[in-house]
Amino acid sequence: MIVPNPAGRTIYLYYIPIAVIAVALRLWSASGDFWIDEIWSLDQLNIALRSGSAADVAALFFHANTHGLNTLYMAVVQSMTGGDASDYAYRSLSVAAGIFSVFIAARIGNRQSPAGGLIAALLISLSYPLVHYAGEARGYSLMVFAGLSCFHLMSRYIKTPSPVIAVAFVAVSMVGLMSHLTFVVMQAGLGLWALSELHQRQQSIISMAAKLVPLFGLQIIALVAYGAVAMDNMVRGGDCCPELALSSIGIMAGAALGFDAFAHNTDGLLILVALACAGAIIWLVMQRDKTWVLYGVVVLAFPLAVWAMENKPDVIHRYFLISVVFMLILLARVMAALWQAGGWQKWTAAVILVFYVAGNSSLLVQFSDGGRGQYKAVLNHILENSQSPQRITYFPTFSVGKTLGHHIRALQQSERLLLVPRTRESGEPADWYIDGYLYGKPPKPVITRTIEGFGDVRYNLSQTFAQWGLSGDTYALYRLED
Repeated sequence: MIVPNPAGRTIYLYYIPIAVIAVALRLWSASGDFWIDEIWSLDQLNIALRSGSAADVAALFFHANTHGLNTLYMAVVQSMTGGDASDYAYRSLSVAAGIFSVFIAARIGNRQSPAGGLIAALLISLSYPLVHYAGEARGYSLMVFAGLSCFHLMSRYIKTPSPVIAVAFVAVSMVGLMSHLTFVVMQAGLGLWALSELHQRQQSIISMAAKLVPLFGLQIIALVAYGAVAMDNMVRGGDCCPELALSSIGIMAGAALGFDAFAHNTDGLLILVALACAGAIIWLVMQRDKTWVLYGVVVLAFPLAVWAMENKPDVIHRYFLISVVFMLILLARVMAALWQAGGWQKWTAAVILVFYVAGNSSLLVQFSDGGRGQYKAVLNHILENSQSPQRITYFPTFSVGKTLGHHIRALQQSERLLLVPRTRESGEPADWYIDGYLYGKPPKPVITRTIEGFGDVRYNLSQTFAQWGLSGDTYALYRLED
């Protein structure tokens, strides 16, 4: 019988089930229906490419719903498949980035101890938001991969500087910035961390600048150039339901830790998490570990600054994804230290890990019931309960119309299912009505609609198609009363 030795090679056997879980969860996450933000990105890409105008293609990258590298990847997939790509194909970049993020997290944790590598890999592999966003054709998963990779590369560069690591760091930083603009927070944290390391070595300002410019110069130039153009040209999009900053932070932090932040108030949890993170950062300061600077910026300072400067609800919970990723890396660091200490401290780490696994498993089970939305199921329900071509109207016009239009084309049912915006019912009420603006409110069993040129008509609730989690919409489907 082989007795696992934390300091020996046998510990790497424990990575096998973690890797299997990480891959399986991310493939599963990518199996649901495309939702509005993914469809919107794809539609914008198609419009730009069909126009044949370079200006229209360039305009894609000045729309808040467009995530640069993800859009480029969609274009490549479309080109390779002749426009007949599956949802899985469009999501494959995010899936791959999500899987590799787990391996990078293991490398980061392993720099402290073998147990640290295992714990970091387990936390990143199971965290519901990271599984969720690894299954979307959006830029968030790639941004997380770039953030973890930059952290790992900077750790290596600080210890043993080399041109190869510096070039890799700059390249991965550009990947992060082109994935999502909130990556700028990560760059700020990395820059201040590097600056503090150089300052500790008592180098002059000129010497410090000379060492930092190669690492961050290109990113600064890119951001300044982009910002100069985007200032007057950026179009906001995908922000239909802005939240209070505190609610957004609470949703993302709670979900990352395995707490159902959608059903329960997170104020108390946020206070505990903030205090715990502050305590962990103070512990790093006492350890003379300069990574405390990065954690301080990314995990604490950024969310607190957004909250303090807020004057109206104007943020979305996913803006804080990079913050909670490094909250988890910080948690893994603390848990690894507790584990290594042995005794009651090791048991404390074990209990935290059990609660973490149980909590996130519960969230993932809930995500399996509806996911980002059941749009194909809505259409199939209509098809199964009718024979003749069916007219469908809906609200909100933009999001529901784009989403259902995409899935009707995917099901090849354009002759049976006809989308009719409410302004074009032309005196004849639609056979079905969809309310896609519930956002937590229960659907009414009966609704009365006034159709211009026809009068009042009643619609009875046929079925609700629920969504659960960080993306997507719940649809209440109503049928015209006979």
